[in-house]
Amino acid sequence: MSVRVVVLGAFLFFLVSNPSSPFGAEWFVSGSVTESGDGKTPETAFKTIQQGIEAAGEGEKVWVSAGHYAEKLLMRKSLSLIGSGADVTTIDAASGPCAVTFTGRRYETVSPKDPPFERERTHFRIEGFAVTNSNTDAVGAIYCSYGSVTVKDCKITGNSATFGAGIFLDESSAVISGCELSGNSAAEGAGAIYAWASEVVATNCVISGNSAPEGGGLFCWSSEPRLVRTVVSKNAAEQGGAVFCEEGPVVLVNCTIADNSASEGAGGVHCQEVAPRQALPLVMNSIVWGNGLAFSGRLRPEVSYSNIEDPSFSGLGGNISTPPMFVDAASGDYHLKSGSPCIDAGNPDPVYNDEDGSRCDMGAFGGTGNIEGVGEYARMAHVTIETDSEGRRCIVLYWLGGPSAGFILQWKQYIHEPWPPGISVEADQTGLHRWVDRYVTELPGQLFYRVGTVE
Repeated sequence: MSVRVVVLGAFLFFLVSNPSSPFGAEWFVSGSVTESGDGKTPETAFKTIQQGIEAAGEGEKVWVSAGHYAEKLLMRKSLSLIGSGADVTTIDAASGPCAVTFTGRRYETVSPKDPPFERERTHFRIEGFAVTNSNTDAVGAIYCSYGSVTVKDCKITGNSATFGAGIFLDESSAVISGCELSGNSAAEGAGAIYAWASEVVATNCVISGNSAPEGGGLFCWSSEPRLVRTVVSKNAAEQGGAVFCEEGPVVLVNCTIADNSASEGAGGVHCQEVAPRQALPLVMNSIVWGNGLAFSGRLRPEVSYSNIEDPSFSGLGGNISTPPMFVDAASGDYHLKSGSPCIDAGNPDPVYNDEDGSRCDMGAFGGTGNIEGVGEYARMAHVTIETDSEGRRCIVLYWLGGPSAGFILQWKQYIHEPWPPGISVEADQTGLHRWVDRYVTELPGQLFYRVGTVE
């Protein structure tokens, strides 16, 4: 029996799950109506998006017609906010702070009268909007705290903040897909995405032309960002032009990290003060080119089947170091020209093949988004303090994973400590797993968790 470690968990009180939520009733918003109706049909739509949010119940949808909405939105419950497309539906913060704020329920000790182990994370969804013109000395255009958010097919552009001008995640989880984050700037960290003790997965995105002193594109603290089939280009910073990670790794699968710049260290990826070897940056099927230094920081990343503008990687693990031959990088077209050395040069395992069935190309337009072997993991849920039916305080850890295998659970109090052997947790048949420590008397300030599958 062997143990394959597949995820680095984060802090006590930290959720990194994104289970799907059923959606019930629907509400309608149209800025073109003369006055607000009851919002129950397109013909009797609300005039403002916030009216729709307030009317909607848990798990319901708010449909928003094309238009320009000068609003700053606040959502405190699980719901889905769907626009008519980012080219025609705009949320404009009018130079104020936070165009969209999602605030969930933080997990803390609760009354013994509450049913044990039944509270769920708040799930938000925003789809089909342009989000712009947020200007603040705090956090950016989309702010999510203590929740799980899906951001799909959105354009987040022209925003400024001190931290995370595009998206700021605070002890949350996010799936960001099909989005463009461009032209955002931060005074301290993360022109596009700031992950604070959070999980972020970005797929099929373009993160371009953003700026910040640390992490022109992304800044991640004690988080595990995973970028899949994503272009990160022409971002600028003092350190980490594309990505800056502190106390946590970054995973890049079929990404193009190109033409980013930094005045110190790597224009590509900078990782500092990371955990031991398990938190190494991981790169596969990717292109890292035109960034000055590709990588900087304390540890050398694990790179395979990638084109890296650093000859020290060439010849190892299927890596090459040859000009990638983009179609028109100057205009932002990072597709590969015919004859590119990156074509059919990715991981030869068929699970990574391109959509036409051929061997995976390196870069953001290769593969199908499969991250098995690099980003696959037993999906962690949340770590929380709860009170059971007998009034005892408990640390409760939930996560989602395949029902076929058992798990090894490890935890430690300080990120730089070595991982202890851990304990074995049997699988169940639902995919939802739970581990409970029922004898908590004095809580530590922080705990780091990791789950490994048993093979």
